[in-house]
Amino acid sequence: MKLVNNPGNQSFSRTALSNREQEILFLLAQGKSSQTISSELDVSLNTIRVHRKNIYFKLQVKKPAGAVRKGFELGYLNL
Repeated sequence: MKLVNNPGNQSFSRTALSNREQEILFLLAQGKSSQTISSELDVSLNTIRVHRKNIYFKLQVKKPAGAVRKGFELGYLNL
């Protein structure tokens, strides 16, 4: 799986994820927990929770699996 920065079909709207949000989405797609992500990125667990909340809002999903699915659909993630 690959992280794709600035996917070609991205419109600058509610779904435009920041680089950090894309990085976190990529780690979520690998099945990593918020605690693991916070340790790997050396940021607080609360920071990861805020990023996840923003990702879910922007992608209009409620769960990590939905975010990953939408990430593939929108071109943020590739196999």
